[in-house]
Amino acid sequence: MLAVGLFLSLAVLFYGLTVGEFPEVDRTKDFFKVYGSAAVGAAVMFMAGSILCGTPLGGVVWAVPGWFIPGWLMKMRENRRKERLRQVAKDIIVAAGGMFSANLMTGEVIKTLAERIPAPLGRELADIKARRELNSYNTYPQLLNGLAEKYDLMEIKAMAAVLAAAERAGGPAAAAKGLKRLGAALRLRDRLIQERKVATYESRLAAVVVIMILAAGLLFDATAWREAYTGSGKLILVAASALITGMGLFVVKTSEMRDLE
Repeated sequence: MLAVGLFLSLAVLFYGLTVGEFPEVDRTKDFFKVYGSAAVGAAVMFMAGSILCGTPLGGVVWAVPGWFIPGWLMKMRENRRKERLRQVAKDIIVAAGGMFSANLMTGEVIKTLAERIPAPLGRELADIKARRELNSYNTYPQLLNGLAEKYDLMEIKAMAAVLAAAERAGGPAAAAKGLKRLGAALRLRDRLIQERKVATYESRLAAVVVIMILAAGLLFDATAWREAYTGSGKLILVAASALITGMGLFVVKTSEMRDLE
């Protein structure tokens, strides 16, 4: 029990030191989804690491990546979903810029987009149009900002800022010009992201291969040469485990591109 408490404390401490902040959780369901899955992953890896190294200390080392793995998997799934929405959001911006160039008003643009854009954003735009017609105090920029916050789409938030500025001065012509510039900026961001992925692909692949080779060697030593790691030899397995997990966490951390998101 003491060992379990120790690895949980270390996992939380390591998470705070590396990530810097804990995610905001508003509902109990989200709390258990985020932290429950992390705790289960850490517990499973703790047991596996303890068996592999023959000591709970090895379990503590392997519990650290076990804490992160469920979150990484959920983040990968969320990023794929968000990437699809971002692509649709860019289509919205390009289409809106073209319609504003034809001197259409914001209401007409939103209505046309709602009819052409697939769900869920098309449905949300139709809802924005209906809410604007029911209450004239609801402005389109405000409603679009709400949509951006709901789906965490900075593209839509930027579009709302362009429309707000155009409402103050310039009208459809200013909106068209601003949206065209926004579309160009988004294309530049996508190109930079792709270029960085290509530039770092070989180094990331090499790092993954090295980690896999080391992990395979550790597994072989801990099974086929088990008798050679009895007593104080277990600490060698723990040290090797710490090296492998540390390298893995470092590779994941350095592969992030938050400055271009």
